[in-house]
Amino acid sequence: MGKPSRRKYGNRGRDQINIEQVNGNILLKSQETVRPPAERDLLVTVRQWVESRLEGQLHHAVRLNLHKETQPQQVRPWGMEVKVAIAQPSRLLSPETTIGQVFDQCAGRLLILGEPGAGKTTSLLDLALELVERAENNPQQRIPVLVDLSDWQPTTSQSASRRSGVTSRFRGASQKNLSESLPEQAPVWSIANWLAGKVRERYGVLPQQIKQWLEEKRLIPLLDGLDEVRPEYQQDCVRAINEWLKSDLRPRQVALCCRREQYETYSQKLELDGAVYLQDLTDEQIETFLAETNRNELKQSLVADANFLALIRRPLLLSMAVLAYQEIDPTQWQRATSAGDRLNLLLDAYVRRMLTQDTPSRAYRQRKIPSPEQSQKWLEILALELLQESETEFLIEQIETTWLSTSLQKWLFTIFAVICWGLIIGVICWRPIPALSFWGRFYRLIDLPQIGESSRFWLGFGIGSLYGLALGIDALKNLPQIESVLGGIQISLLSLKPFNFKEWRFKIKTLSVPNQGIRNLWRDAILIALTFVPLHTLIVCLVQGSASSLHYIVVNSLFIALLLWIVLGGGYICINHFIVRLSLYATNSIPWDYARFLNYSTERLLLQRAGGRYRFMHDLLRQSLAQRRIDTHPHLISSQVFFRCGESYRSMEQYDKALQNFDRAIELKPKYQWAIASRGETYCLMERYEEALQDFHRVIELNPKDNWSIASRGDTYRLMERYEEALQDFNHAIELNPKDDWSIARRGDTYRLMERYEEALQDFNHAIELDPKDDWYRYLRALVYLVLQQAESAEADLNIAIQIAQQKHTEKPENCQNTFNLALYHLVVGNLSTTQELYQTTVEQTTFQAKIRDAIQDLKDLLRVFPENTHAQQMKAMLEMKLKLH
Repeated sequence: MGKPSRRKYGNRGRDQINIEQVNGNILLKSQETVRPPAERDLLVTVRQWVESRLEGQLHHAVRLNLHKETQPQQVRPWGMEVKVAIAQPSRLLSPETTIGQVFDQCAGRLLILGEPGAGKTTSLLDLALELVERAENNPQQRIPVLVDLSDWQPTTSQSASRRSGVTSRFRGASQKNLSESLPEQAPVWSIANWLAGKVRERYGVLPQQIKQWLEEKRLIPLLDGLDEVRPEYQQDCVRAINEWLKSDLRPRQVALCCRREQYETYSQKLELDGAVYLQDLTDEQIETFLAETNRNELKQSLVADANFLALIRRPLLLSMAVLAYQEIDPTQWQRATSAGDRLNLLLDAYVRRMLTQDTPSRAYRQRKIPSPEQSQKWLEILALELLQESETEFLIEQIETTWLSTSLQKWLFTIFAVICWGLIIGVICWRPIPALSFWGRFYRLIDLPQIGESSRFWLGFGIGSLYGLALGIDALKNLPQIESVLGGIQISLLSLKPFNFKEWRFKIKTLSVPNQGIRNLWRDAILIALTFVPLHTLIVCLVQGSASSLHYIVVNSLFIALLLWIVLGGGYICINHFIVRLSLYATNSIPWDYARFLNYSTERLLLQRAGGRYRFMHDLLRQSLAQRRIDTHPHLISSQVFFRCGESYRSMEQYDKALQNFDRAIELKPKYQWAIASRGETYCLMERYEEALQDFHRVIELNPKDNWSIASRGDTYRLMERYEEALQDFNHAIELNPKDDWSIARRGDTYRLMERYEEALQDFNHAIELDPKDDWYRYLRALVYLVLQQAESAEADLNIAIQIAQQKHTEKPENCQNTFNLALYHLVVGNLSTTQELYQTTVEQTTFQAKIRDAIQDLKDLLRVFPENTHAQQMKAMLEMKLKLH
């Protein structure tokens, strides 16, 4: 028998195998393959980045194998048909089990959970390093790419989905999240495109190559910090990831990490194959750590204090405690009443210890080291800027006008921009214009009038000053005292500002040294000068037939090269970047040599450096320093930061703190509609309806056509039983948007409460036509049918509502709002055992008091119609008891 031919594939031979027949047996042998050069380069870059991150970990010297517990109930494997929602029990893994083995046991689709400082990121880095080693040994193995999720955002603006932020009382909107207002494929592409951009930014890969790898599923995305996404986007991020994991671009293997407490608040679980929870350190592990770091003298002190022992059961905090224990004030420690207060004391002590140690600095060898107070101030400013931009990594190149937080800084920037750009354009007009006029006359294109040197300079200075003024106005426009004055000027000068500061976030192939992007642009200036000046000088001399004015020609060529660099070579980026940094330096907000200070902070184990990127040692440290800046300098914080903090506190049902942040946001920006509306929603959740009405009134005054705010005010009136005013608002909202099914259904419910049943039926019919899959609309219509004694119609609606809600429950059993609805439908139908089971199960699982209050309110509404329903009374009493216990 002849030698069998080889089967050919279109994937560069990665999956090719030799098939040989020996004594009638088929043997499969892996073919020796060579990884393509682009993949080899990526592997090298990933290894370097991961190793530098691991070396920068505070506790890298003593690596503890963290105890792990599988928690399969935290994920919902995609493709698994769930008929009975019975979660598998948690299981402790043996201490020798590595994170790579856990990854393999979960078919390469893993969620890593843990508390702050428990080692989630370190575990993800360990997994990345293990996967890199596998890929280096086997070209067929996929390549891991570790990226941060913190800056992920949906592909639509928040204004387009204003209903997403509505409170749970506004039922139609509360069941819809931001991403549900997007096209079906938008969440998928938001993750895929975002991932491609992050891989390009971090590892310097061409976009076409990344696209090919994603299509061929050659990458293993390792996504860090789901809990660090902006609070208002986290639920949407989970949904987008799930949609991505079901799309054609889904990866074969993926891992994510998130704080457990935050993850358990999400209404939807990630569709992965397994989850692992990193447990706290045991006493034995703590003693091992102290022994291997030669700090046995601390053993008795640390272990004797029960509060301190509870705090240091996570690797990061244990490492900080070993270094900073002596810096903690015992009096303040005894006064601390909560774990959060004690954590802040530990973080403050750690920062002081690191900034006051006497060890020499390589960054400041022959120079004076900044004082601890000055260094901490600069670190607080850096932490706050990262918080405002929802970034975890920092590039010096990304310093822009958003860093200008005080009016003094903004005015300095305006003055510097006017002077700097005036001089630059003035000098350019002073020298190169004659040369340009020469070429214009030579080609008979233009014949510029002869203008004196002084006039040319002042003409250019005026043009440059106007451009600098436009930049300054863009920075000054948010100052309340001049916002109205500058509005018209900004419009008239906007055409003179051809570049936007947001374009500063340019990307280059790789960032291996600090400020490399700006350095590369200065290098380009030199290359342009060395190339253009000799060539231009030679051409002019040949055209003139004489080199008698060589000096004059060379000088003109230099200025023309400067003009080309500014316009085409990115020179404007360097100049504007320099002006911003000069303004910050003049107000002592950053050091002159920022890279030196960042390297010094890295030596002091406050920052980590990977190439040209810096990040804080842990997000806890970033949050602590940023919060310290907010507490000590609240007047320097932007309204957007307070708004995001308020949204986050409201999602955690910490309403008083949410109101404080919304108040501060509105104080800074009195016409901040989102903050005013969100404060109104918070008041509704607190049942402070009069104050909620005031906020909705104010939003509607600012934007009379905001149908969302009008409908929200109408629903507030409905809750206050002011039905006529509610009807006026619902009518107005429906006029503005005739297809607003939520407002139509709310108006119908108002008619129902007013016992105007025929009008209620008309609205419910219309709402169901617009959204046939909304189970709540059918339930409300069924109540009207029951009052009108149309039992068959009511039964039909309730059965359909149960089917829709049951399908949602099968897909998302963790959605407590839907489960409460399903229990209510079964109660009305008479399925009492199912009702009781659903209510009890949901109450035990949910941590949201607002959801329980909504369920109680729904039962009250039912009892208004059927006051003799004893089962509804029992369920209401049970929920009220649970609410008291919460």
